[in-house]
Amino acid sequence: MSLTSRNLFRFAITVFILFLAFDVYAASGGDEEVFKKITDKIIGWIDGGLGKMLVVISLVIGVFMGVMGFKIQQILIPIGLGLLLMSVKLISGLFF
Repeated sequence: MSLTSRNLFRFAITVFILFLAFDVYAASGGDEEVFKKITDKIIGWIDGGLGKMLVVISLVIGVFMGVMGFKIQQILIPIGLGLLLMSVKLISGLFF
């Protein structure tokens, strides 16, 4: 896959804009508590029974798909989602 100059320019502009965005102050008017309340609520759901149930179900689906002979790309989707849900608290701590 070759990058043309147009695609490279679009990529550079996108990265530049992303680095200019202020993560906490984006739409809060300077109030950091708005994002903290929302992230605490979502992390609470994921750390609770619902999140643990979703992790177990996604891992079971991945194992079942592996036994049934699905392609590795298809198997990695539910396993990746399960691992992502397990590490949401860590990932959100990087941003908020």
